[in-house]
Amino acid sequence: PGPPTPPPTSTSSYGPQPTITCPAGAIDIWPGQYIQGAVNAYPGATTFCLRAGVHSVTGSIKPKTGNTFVGEYGAILDGTNWSTTNSTQAAFRAHNQDIDYVTIRNLVIRNMPQKGIQAYYWMADHWTIESNEIAANKTGIVFPNNSMVRNNYIHHNYGDPSSADASLRGGGYVGYYATHTTFENNEISYNGKEQKVMESVGVTFRNNLVHHNQADGIWFDGGNPDALIEGNQVEDNARNGIFYEAS
Repeated sequence: PGPPTPPPTSTSSYGPQPTITCPAGAIDIWPGQYIQGAVNAYPGATTFCLRAGVHSVTGSIKPKTGNTFVGEYGAILDGTNWSTTNSTQAAFRAHNQDIDYVTIRNLVIRNMPQKGIQAYYWMADHWTIESNEIAANKTGIVFPNNSMVRNNYIHHNYGDPSSADASLRGGGYVGYYATHTTFENNEISYNGKEQKVMESVGVTFRNNLVHHNQADGIWFDGGNPDALIEGNQVEDNARNGIFYEAS
């Protein structure tokens, strides 16, 4: 492969950082290489290094249990050329599949037609999503059980804000039956109306910057005992800053 695309200039403590590098022994994936093919070729618990540049994504990447995906600073997963109406599709996807202990770090995940990351609750757990920029998708993250979401820049994820169909409105984060997950030190901004936590036990929002979202900033909507919301800066959201509703 040719030289990588020069990385963007870091301006924030949220999202990808030039100080995060690929560990020794990681399997390189270069722009233009078929990511799922690389995942399929190696056993679970393999670490992959996505090299700097634009990786065009036209279908979901299905990890194996224990996989780690680390972006060299400047690595971008871009879904501009992908079109799908299947709302469960995502750049990284585990939907009703037992895929656990996955780490996604230091990537830009943008322009996906549906989700940036879809780790739906049924069986998936213990994911770590950290230091990514997750932007301009319909929904940023659907998070699973017992997971950590930290140091991400999650912004401008929305679909049709006027749609009566909630699945078409989009938002920065969604958790359904996703117990004991922590959101910590993320910037969550300019996202759509449908970002919420539902039927989830022990979800924590701590030390996040949450601003300029189209509806609620931090929204617990129905059946969410033992929630903890502390140390967040929440401002300039179009509806409630923090809405603990029917929980």
